[in-house]
Amino acid sequence: MAELGASDGRLAEAAGLLPEVEDLITRGIECGALADPWNILGYQGLYPLFQSREDSTHDHRNEELIDALTRQFDLYARLLAAAAAAGDGRLRELLTRGVRKLAGWWDRFAAYEVSDVPRLHGGERADAALHVARALADWNKRARSGEAGAKEDIAFWRDRREGFTAPAAFAQVIEALLVQQDWRASLALLIAWLSEAILAGMDEG
Repeated sequence: MAELGASDGRLAEAAGLLPEVEDLITRGIECGALADPWNILGYQGLYPLFQSREDSTHDHRNEELIDALTRQFDLYARLLAAAAAAGDGRLRELLTRGVRKLAGWWDRFAAYEVSDVPRLHGGERADAALHVARALADWNKRARSGEAGAKEDIAFWRDRREGFTAPAAFAQVIEALLVQQDWRASLALLIAWLSEAILAGMDEG
């Protein structure tokens, strides 16, 4: 529902569903339907059948939990970008508090340190989403000012290039620019990303 709301432009409605999703994730952990995040680090992504590691098995609930949280962070990023593009400062503030809270909760489990599960660092995702939102807010402000060539000003994005340090940040800003039909800036950022493929960690989802 939240993803549909974001796609249809019903930003406030979609944002209102985010706490419900996080509550469902918490309840899933408490009842055992999802993995306990502490066990991901404690058991290195395994489910202990007996005391020895050799008698452990892979706990598929880890991927289910991380996938649910990854989608949640992605949704925060989409909504933040859309709110920034629309100039909705109040919604941006609400979403900023929410994504920071979620990142702080998830990162305390240090599951991103375990190599056998998909890497999800909440702080990195939150920083990427907020940097993209700030850049898009500035970009749209210049575009609305009527300044000639403001919308397709590649120099604008070059000046903010250093803030894009995570693959998620590149993906989020390029997707937002494609929605805004700024093909020139999208292409320039995509080429910049590809030129730093080794440093950018393109193997991360």
